[in-house]
Amino acid sequence: MSKQTAWLRHREPLEKVWRIADAKGQVLGRLASQISKVLQGKHKPTSLDNIDCCDPVVVINARHFALTGRKKYNKEYIHHSGYPGGLKRVPIHEVMEKRPTDAIRLAVRSMLPVNKLRARRMNNLHIFLDEEHPFERYKPVPLPPAHAGHRLGTGGPPTKHEMEQWWLTHLTIVPDDILNEVLEETRTEVPKSAMGLAQVLDFEEGSDVSPEEVKAVQMYLDLASKEDQENPVICPDDSL
Repeated sequence: MSKQTAWLRHREPLEKVWRIADAKGQVLGRLASQISKVLQGKHKPTSLDNIDCCDPVVVINARHFALTGRKKYNKEYIHHSGYPGGLKRVPIHEVMEKRPTDAIRLAVRSMLPVNKLRARRMNNLHIFLDEEHPFERYKPVPLPPAHAGHRLGTGGPPTKHEMEQWWLTHLTIVPDDILNEVLEETRTEVPKSAMGLAQVLDFEEGSDVSPEEVKAVQMYLDLASKEDQENPVICPDDSL
């Protein structure tokens, strides 16, 4: 190994330009990719893989970053303790509500090479929830906003995982006493002249009902059957 190569191994850059990135409205992945390039020093012509030549980055408005597609409902952070039953899943919408800075920090950390310099590079990343930050004395240079892409704000049909989560969240076993109370409130709130669902269920063939009400009930049932054929209800599997 020559002396020049040994000198390059331990060379530390003296000039560092502070950068600032506004995360408001920017896509999480594209923003993290842009920040990771600055932390690795790839924007400099003197960049070396074995030298920490990064520029410090300040991220503001971390609580206002965006997600494409349906990642807000599908993306999860998975962690396992190594013991049986130690699997933990945290949806990203909970992280966005409680600790939005962790989402950006983890995204940037995942894009950095796994070596001894990753911890030093992560120390140059400063994330703040709002626009206020204590590094104005360094006069940070704004980073250009990352391209949002064509999928920003687009959704699409729900996936199978979303449907399963929706059924598990919204469908619960209602006790009979609560169900009876709801039916009683429905009977008292609906006027007698209107044929509601509770009255249709209580309809008996031998009851004292006028022909107009029988015709209205039959029309109601026909419309309900037609609606069920055109838009069938998706029921969950028994395994759920």
